[in-house]
Amino acid sequence: MNEAGIVLYKYTQSENLDSTLFGGLMSAINSFATKVAKSSLESIELHDYRYYILIFNNCKFIVNSSKNQKPKKVKEEIKKIVKAFFDNYSIEDIQNWDGRKSYFDEFSSKLEEEFLGALKRFENELW
Repeated sequence: MNEAGIVLYKYTQSENLDSTLFGGLMSAINSFATKVAKSSLESIELHDYRYYILIFNNCKFIVNSSKNQKPKKVKEEIKKIVKAFFDNYSIEDIQNWDGRKSYFDEFSSKLEEEFLGALKRFENELW
């Protein structure tokens, strides 16, 4: 997700959630947390799930996992995914993004190839 809350890329095992609404909500919640606590949000818990947020190069990376997953391990996996993303796309790619949802789609195969084990462990969807 970019600074404006627009979802650039998503990897999900289901289509139950509108990524535009989700991106806007997460961006608004993070903005609220930044203004109130003077710090960005690290995670949000909803029922059985925890959403982790990592901000890197003005992009928000959000991963959804069950609450049963150890936070330290999830954060390590997010950092690996972020590194892989920026190994494939430059900051200029993101800044020059033309709005096509398919622009970053090739990252899905890279994600599955490199992180299939992590995906199985998470048992849920990645954002």
